[in-house]
Formats: sequence, structure tokens, C-alpha cells
Amino acid sequence: MIGEVTVAAVDDFERELFAHGSTTGEALSAKSVLGVHAVLHHILDDAVRRRVVAASAAPPRHNAAVVTTWTITEVKSFLDAVRSHRLHAVFVSKPP
Repeated sequence: MIGEVTVAAVDDFERELFAHGSTTGEALSAKSVLGVHAVLHHILDDAVRRRVVAASAAPPRHNAAVVTTWTITEVKSFLDAVRSHRLHAVFVSKPP
């Protein structure tokens, strides 16, 4: 049956876990669903490695980090705070 798994089926399964995956029928946490996803991903990778299926249907993980940058005021505050730091020159130097 593993050869019949589609990306859409995996997506539907994971959405169902988010909505009603607990033993009481309530939503599972994102951490729990990621754990299930990781196990499923390993199973499908094994199936690919053993040539049971041609390619893994597990969607890639989305671990995009949220990056925020400092404001001009925060940069100035930081540079003022490290003015006497031994590496101050590194903090204010321009990249090559």
C-alpha cells in the first residue's frame, strides 16, 4: 500500500491530525504533528531506499526561521554599549 501514498494524502492526513488527531478527537499540537511527520518521512525514505517506491511523497519540512533585524536605534544603542569592548573594531568594520 505504501506505493499508493500521494503528497495530497499526506497533506490531508497531517491536516486531520492538526484538527482531530488526539485520542479525544481534539487537535494535536504542532510538535506532535511534526513528530508524526518525521516518522512518516523516515518510513517513506526507507521505502525509496529499498526501491519500494520511486520517490518520497512526504512534503518537505518547513522550518523557516523568523528573522528580525535591528532598527537603526537598536544598532546605535548596541554600538554605544560595546564602544569599550575589545572587539569594537569588528562590530563597526565593513565587510570586504
